[in-house]
Amino acid sequence: MPKKRNPDATYGQKLIRLFAELLFTGRKRSLTELSKMLDCSKQTVARLVDDITVLYSVSILQEKLGRQNFFWIERPEKMPLLPLSGPEIAALEMSRAFSRNLLGQENYETAMTGLQKSIGMLPPEKIRSCGDELGSLASGHIDYSPFREMLDSLIKAVSEKRVCSIRYQNLMADAEKDFCIMPIKIFAHKDTIYIHSRRCTEKGLPKKDDAYAPLLALHRFRDIRVLEATFSVPNDFDFETTFAASFGVIKEKTFRAAVEFTGWSARYVAERIWSPDQKIVRKRDGEGIRLEFSASSESEVMAWVLSFGEEAQLVKPVRLRKRLVGKVKEMVETYHE
Repeated sequence: MPKKRNPDATYGQKLIRLFAELLFTGRKRSLTELSKMLDCSKQTVARLVDDITVLYSVSILQEKLGRQNFFWIERPEKMPLLPLSGPEIAALEMSRAFSRNLLGQENYETAMTGLQKSIGMLPPEKIRSCGDELGSLASGHIDYSPFREMLDSLIKAVSEKRVCSIRYQNLMADAEKDFCIMPIKIFAHKDTIYIHSRRCTEKGLPKKDDAYAPLLALHRFRDIRVLEATFSVPNDFDFETTFAASFGVIKEKTFRAAVEFTGWSARYVAERIWSPDQKIVRKRDGEGIRLEFSASSESEVMAWVLSFGEEAQLVKPVRLRKRLVGKVKEMVETYHE
């Protein structure tokens, strides 16, 4: 059983967080989403909902869509003015600083202005950070400043479940391509913003003869129009299950991989989580480790192993090991030339 992110949270803390999430966002949250957010079972979430409803006379609305139960609280016309606390602002300062390369300069300055307004509402003794202590570095990062309007359009489309007509330039394609998508999730991976989507018609109908679910990079968008047509997210879609269950952002057939590491690479790899079901075994000589993990992209595994040079050796799957050996031979021939 995986370790919970916050196993020490009390029932009362979970109750307050659930109430705040439903009240302040006004969004519908599925039972599965709330269970993951609170690090507890679905039964506990149901008990929290009952307690908020019965003990505090708060009306939590429920709706069943497909196989999922959704909960939300209708926001009152006038919300109470609640200033951010010192710890909340400090956490936002970290988020702002560490994601600077993804935000782009204009979004970064907007975030900074918003934080400064909130900081101004706190007494000096409550301010934990001014932001100058934090920073981030990224080699080969993308300048997302020119894509702010497109990102705003995509956020609107994902939030409102609206179909988008887009013009897109694939990395290896010579020409741009026009098609429609159902944008499902926007996420960041290795300093790149991606949009997980499904192809569809202009009316939001999935293409029956097309099982292709494009993973689109924001910086390759050339144009976007948010259409009036809406769509429904598949009942079986779960972002964490789809992307975080295995190594690799490209989702192909899942396979089990094993890699042996030595030297500094062994220590570096052992410090990190590469897939939720990974297994690390230390060698008897104490000079290395063997990492076994689930992966979904052969090309990403190969590139990752090669990045460690002679201190990493792909053991399995055998077919991929053979491909990697061939790739290394090609590299040697390139340098011989």
